[in-house]
Amino acid sequence: MTQTINFPKKIHEVSEFFGTAIPYMSDPLNLTRWGFLPAKVKAVNDLKDLFDPNRDKYLDPRQKTTFITKDNNKYIAEIKVELNIIVADIPNSKLSDDDRRILRIIEKGKGSRIPIVTFGPKIGIASTAYLQMTIEFANPTTPGSRAMPYGHGLIFEDFIGEPGLADADIVFSNSVNVTNAKLIFSFTEAQVGKTCYMRCRYENRHHERGPSSIIISKVIA
Repeated sequence: MTQTINFPKKIHEVSEFFGTAIPYMSDPLNLTRWGFLPAKVKAVNDLKDLFDPNRDKYLDPRQKTTFITKDNNKYIAEIKVELNIIVADIPNSKLSDDDRRILRIIEKGKGSRIPIVTFGPKIGIASTAYLQMTIEFANPTTPGSRAMPYGHGLIFEDFIGEPGLADADIVFSNSVNVTNAKLIFSFTEAQVGKTCYMRCRYENRHHERGPSSIIISKVIA
């Protein structure tokens, strides 16, 4: 069966995907591994050079016009065609799990199992307020985007206890499914002075979980 790309639906997500997928395809190591010459990706890179400045105008309400929108849609359609041509020519035996995840590859007429990622999310405290913290998450492989790895959600876990606990002594029992890049976390008066320990990890659609992030902590105030 011919493999193809499961492109994102939203325009800004398509733009982010192009920004990741095309450089990945153009990496000399990947081209060599797939048995391609650099000329294989010339057409799609030429289109990307036209698409990028037009996209910036499309995303700016002050510059967006009917003509800009028309060109934006035209470039997206043409880039999709070129990407699918390249993907279809990659021997299935030479596709790695990273190839399938980063390029969002599926097989036509067949459900494709999405392998769990081999890295943990980045986690940090964005801000604090009385009885409240805002936690932020990021995909370390796409620092310019808030998108999670394709086919994955994020599981946030916390534990509230005494300060200074070693990682091995922390029993994470509360978990929350997160769909955004930030999570507002609230506490009670009774928890003031205790320490909140937090971590997160990615989970695919088969409920397989990847490696944990680092554990961060903060005294509740």
